[in-house]
Amino acid sequence: MPRIRWTFDATPAAVHTVRRRMRAAVRWWGVALDDEDGARLELTASELLTNGLLHVGGRLSAELILDAGFLIVGVTDGSPVPPALPEPEPYAERGRGLALLDALGVMRGCEPAEGGKRCFAVLPLGGSPEGPPRSAPGPRAWEDRWTVTPHAHRLLGRLFPSTSAS
Repeated sequence: MPRIRWTFDATPAAVHTVRRRMRAAVRWWGVALDDEDGARLELTASELLTNGLLHVGGRLSAELILDAGFLIVGVTDGSPVPPALPEPEPYAERGRGLALLDALGVMRGCEPAEGGKRCFAVLPLGGSPEGPPRSAPGPRAWEDRWTVTPHAHRLLGRLFPSTSAS
């Protein structure tokens, strides 16, 4: 399973650089990214990296993992506080990132990590996630750290047939 990790100071230039390096790493692994997959990867990376930049700052770590036709994009920062899912005002410039991650991938999550938290998103390769984007749920407790799209429910059901993915 190919994996790569970067550690860097949180700056707008670093967000741009790491996002581009992620796309280049996938190509280096021999995966042909079509325009849709490449845009989904870069937008997902931008959202996760920018959240770390804007809400935490300092040192960030980003990782990219290729596993079974999925890309896992993760960002670790120094804050234990999980991201909040606000109800943005209609003309607000911020507050839609987590809902966007839900629409781009099949799963996203946030989990405690040494010295902070790790936020991640799982992206399918070779096409967009099935089903319409789900409406954004209200604020959740730390223990409820997952959001799963209808496509991911089907995938989890195939991977773990003896348990219910719902």
